[in-house]
Order: sequence, then C-alpha cells, then structure tokens
Amino acid sequence: AHIAFGRPVRTRSERAKAFETREGAFLNRYKDEAREVILALLDKYRVGGVEQLADPRVFRLSPFREMGQVPGVIQRFGGAEPLQKAVREVQRRLYAA
Repeated sequence: AHIAFGRPVRTRSERAKAFETREGAFLNRYKDEAREVILALLDKYRVGGVEQLADPRVFRLSPFREMGQVPGVIQRFGGAEPLQKAVREVQRRLYAA
C-alpha cells in the first residue's frame, strides 16, 4: 500500500485511534447506547481486522452478548437497517484518507 499509494501503511490500532479522534461528529449522531456498540466494534477491529466489522457473528461475543447479541444491538440502533448503515459507514471512514 505504501508503494502503490505513496502513503505509509497504518496499523488497525492507528486507524481506530484516528477514527475516534476525527469522527466525533459522526459518533455524536448516535445515542449513547448505539455509540457504545460502534466503539466496541472499533475494539474488535483493532484485534481482528475488518472481518470483525463484516461478520454478524461478532455480536455473539462480549460485550455484545451482554447487550443482547444481535437483537439487542439492533434495538440500540432502532432497526437492522440503521445498524447496517452505521457499520458500513464505520468501515468507509476507517479507510478514508
């Protein structure tokens, strides 16, 4: 990536930290309970990569298990579609320049 695009390669941890730093307005669009899900997804991304954001089985793991797994997480966003949209937007913003 560094050679192809002329930019240094960033680690997942660096991407997640940059996201948290620059995406405050995006995060503030969401209620606290939904924002908690997004931040937990960022933690999963740090450890396991983008696959963690794309795989709904991640919601079987802690801390999502304590949130009610998929049904509980969906409820925090007010529906499945808003959750899916938020996850896609997180993915996009993680890899934005």
